[in-house]
Amino acid sequence: MTETFENGTNSFDFNTGGVGTNSGNNQWVVNNVYSGAPLYPNTPSEDSTVSGTINGAPYSHYLHIHDAASGIGNANLNSNTQSDRFTFIGSPFCTLGMNNVIFTFFWTCQGDTNAYGEVYYRIDGGPWTQTGLPKYNNQSKWKYERLSNPAFNNVQNLQLGFRWVNPASGVSSNTSFGIDDIIAVGAYQNISNPVNVSINLIYPLTVCQGDFLTIGYSLSAPLCDGTYRIQMSDANGSFANPVDGGVFSVFAPDTNGYIGFQTPTNVQGNCFKIRINRVSPEPQLIGQASVCFTIQNCPATIVTTGAPVMNDNDTTCIQSVIDVKFNSYGVFGPGNPNP
Repeated sequence: MTETFENGTNSFDFNTGGVGTNSGNNQWVVNNVYSGAPLYPNTPSEDSTVSGTINGAPYSHYLHIHDAASGIGNANLNSNTQSDRFTFIGSPFCTLGMNNVIFTFFWTCQGDTNAYGEVYYRIDGGPWTQTGLPKYNNQSKWKYERLSNPAFNNVQNLQLGFRWVNPASGVSSNTSFGIDDIIAVGAYQNISNPVNVSINLIYPLTVCQGDFLTIGYSLSAPLCDGTYRIQMSDANGSFANPVDGGVFSVFAPDTNGYIGFQTPTNVQGNCFKIRINRVSPEPQLIGQASVCFTIQNCPATIVTTGAPVMNDNDTTCIQSVIDVKFNSYGVFGPGNPNP
C-alpha cells in the first residue's frame, strides 16, 4: 500500500469517528499549501528533511492539521481553540501470509508539550491501539518514521490512523502535524510459513475433447485477494509448455472453491494434469499438480445396424434382452456414458 496524496483522491476518512472527541477548529486536510501568511509560520518544504527523499518534494500534496476557520491551508493550528481530531486509512491493507510488515511515513510537527500528534492501528475493524512515539511534536523538519509490530502480520484488514490534540492554551502558534508518503509493506515467508495451492477434485477423470472439467481447489492458508491462473499439462503430466486455462479471482479469506475448465479439442492421452498458480499480487505461487485424467477423441457420429431379431420372422420371448438400432450425432456431453 502506498499513499502519496498526489492522485487527486486519497484513501483517508476525515474527521468522522475513531479516537477522541473529533471536535475543534483545527481539522485534517490534504493540499499542497506551505505558506502560513499572514497569521501562521510556513510549513517546512519537503526538501528540508532529517534524512530521505519525499515523493514530489519540495511542495507536494500532504495530509495535515490546519485552522479551518482561518482560511489558511498550510500545517498550522489555532492554539486558542481546543481540538481533538482523528483520521484513518479507510481502505484496509491486507497482510495475510505476510511477516515483517512495516508502516513508513514522513512527518513534521512543532506543536508543544500539549499540542502533538499520535499514531494508531486497527485490525479487522477492532479497537484502535496507539503505536509509535507517545507524542509526535518538537520536529521542525520532515522526518522518516518506521513502525513495526507483530500485530501487523497475517491479518485481513490493517488500518493506520493519526490523531491531533491541542488544548486552548493560548500559547504562540507553531506548525502542526503533517504527514506524507505513507507506505505499508510485508514479506511472504515461503520457508517458515508456506502456502500451497492444491487440486482436491477433477471430475470427470475421463472426458471427451472440448468438454468441461469441474476443478475443486484449496489454499492451505488464507491469502489476500489475488488472481490465479489455470494450467493444463501435456499428456505425460509435464508443464514445460502448459495449456493456458484462463484466470479467476480468489478473495480473502476464502481458501477453497470450484472452477470450470474446457479441455482442448486437439489433444488426447491418459495423464493430463491441472495446476493452479497465483500470479498477482505477491506472493506468486506455483500450485501442486492434480491426479492424472484422460482426454479421449470421442466419435462424433455413431450409426448402428438393426438387431436381427427385429427384422426376421422369429418370435421374441418376454423379458428377452435385444439390441435396438439408434443413431447418435455429436460428441457426448459430461456425465453421458462413453461410446
